[in-house]
Amino acid sequence: TDEPARILELIVPGGFEAYFAELGEILARPGQPDFAALGELAARYEEAGDAYRLARELAADGLEQSRLMRKEGILRERLGSYPEALEWYGRGLQALDDSAAVGNGLQGRVELELATAGVKYRQGQFDEGIQWSSQAAEHAELADDRAALGHAYFLLHLNHISLGEKDDEHARM
Repeated sequence: TDEPARILELIVPGGFEAYFAELGEILARPGQPDFAALGELAARYEEAGDAYRLARELAADGLEQSRLMRKEGILRERLGSYPEALEWYGRGLQALDDSAAVGNGLQGRVELELATAGVKYRQGQFDEGIQWSSQAAEHAELADDRAALGHAYFLLHLNHISLGEKDDEHARM
């Protein structure tokens, strides 16, 4: 069944919140960081990666696979490995076949496109960030997802501003 993948998807995001709270506590201590504590904390991320890998083995369809791949990408992104994050987001997009491009499949595509656009922005690849944000905006409109559409427009704005441009096309929004 795909139950383990669904359970993992519900549990893990809260773990990231706790991770960053604990990381903040470790780094806020006076003096040199406690590298042993940082190592233990990093090991938990490795455990999350192992859990995602196991869940992907249990997931039957492309939609579930793509959701887990997006989460793998988020994990790599939070560890600062943008090339690996982009690789996972790309794999997630590949996992969505044409038949999944409706309903939730389209939403999954939007989420992966937004994640890719965000990484491109953080990498300073603003032209590519604009392309990915535009694509996400188009798909968010098709999915009637106003939150994702707003996120896409926000990323478009950031990328255009970073290039010293005005985004006249989306200014009406």
